[in-house]
Amino acid sequence: MVKLNKYSNKEISKASKEMIEIMKYAPIEILRNYPYEYRIFFSKFADRNYNWKYDTNKKLYEQDMSKLTQRLLIYMKNNVFNN
Repeated sequence: MVKLNKYSNKEISKASKEMIEIMKYAPIEILRNYPYEYRIFFSKFADRNYNWKYDTNKKLYEQDMSKLTQRLLIYMKNNVFNN
């Protein structure tokens, strides 16, 4: 997975919240391959007070998300969903 030791707890918790929100809009084909461990990780570390919502009027790449979330999505695309 992405090396998280160079990110602050705040960055990780915000990215976790963004990942949870993004996955709410993912197609079922993606969710079938979405590892349970990732769901647990993101749920455990998500900042419950951070109010980030997926804008359904924009494509995924147009969303206003953190750099860490972008890196996590790239990692998952290359290492999880393409296998």
